[in-house]
Amino acid sequence: MAEILRYVNTASTAGGDGTTNGTAGATRAYATLAEAEANEQAAFSGDYLKILCDGSTNDTVVSFNGSTFASAADYIQVEANTGNEALKTGIDASRYQITGADTATIDVLDDNIRFVNLQITPSGSGWGIGLNTLSASNDIRVSGCYFTFITSMSTARGILNSTEDVDDMIIENCVFFDLYDGILVGAGSYLFYNNDVFDCTSDGIEFDLGSTYTIKNSNFGNNGTDIDSAGTATAVQYNCADDDLDTIFSESTNQQPLSSSWGNEKTAVTTGDFTAIAGGNIEGNGVGPSTDSTVPTTDIDGTTRSGTTCDIGCDEIAGAASGGDFPAWLKNKSVKFHYTRR
Repeated sequence: MAEILRYVNTASTAGGDGTTNGTAGATRAYATLAEAEANEQAAFSGDYLKILCDGSTNDTVVSFNGSTFASAADYIQVEANTGNEALKTGIDASRYQITGADTATIDVLDDNIRFVNLQITPSGSGWGIGLNTLSASNDIRVSGCYFTFITSMSTARGILNSTEDVDDMIIENCVFFDLYDGILVGAGSYLFYNNDVFDCTSDGIEFDLGSTYTIKNSNFGNNGTDIDSAGTATAVQYNCADDDLDTIFSESTNQQPLSSSWGNEKTAVTTGDFTAIAGGNIEGNGVGPSTDSTVPTTDIDGTTRSGTTCDIGCDEIAGAASGGDFPAWLKNKSVKFHYTRR
């Protein structure tokens, strides 16, 4: 499989061919994601298109429609370039973000597309990613993205699919914060792993008729309703939520925040910082990738997940062995060191 690499840079101007990340000359980056989509619809057999996004605010909405990247092997991947990745701590206005008005920020009519590490900021009654007119076979993935409204939120949603039949759509390592609904989806099958869904006025996730879904290793807090379902749950396990998910879904593996306070679990959920805190109920209570192969093997930052357990949410608490935070058992101990003079 060959990679076709193109660039978007909001510091560029229209008319380049997108083959470099420069901002001058014929090979300069595309100025918007919409320009890239319009010029890069043709695939060669076995190739996939990667579009790396750079700069700051991209306020031109985009509709992915008409591409010949038409199989699981021939797909489009829209990804934040290095240094522009979405952060667990909130929106960074100096990094690339795509924002929209009272419509879709990103509309998806092509069947095989992936969104990675993007800041996606709908406004008004719009939505971040909308799914429309998909074929019977499709492969849609969203990984490491941060969704929140930017201005004038009325019914802004992170991901919207009210009509399409989606095949095992994967949503992982994402944040849905301060929206009307984090996700509103209908017909299709959804895999929702290691996400944080907070401060959604209506529902964290609403599954309408015709949907089937699996939710694991995800946090739900301060939403109108954490999970509003008219669909069919395959599994709702190893999550942490305000609502009693064990009772609702006849389970025994879900958690509620330690001492009923998200301040024991995350740095500042009210301001959109979802950095995980050691010692709470989210630490080590998720299922790991060696037990469930759908669990992402890295978190939103790229920290490794491995073994039979992991932390709940987009952020994995790094252990001392990986150069990150000290483990909870050590932080809570008084440790004495002894040495012998030689």
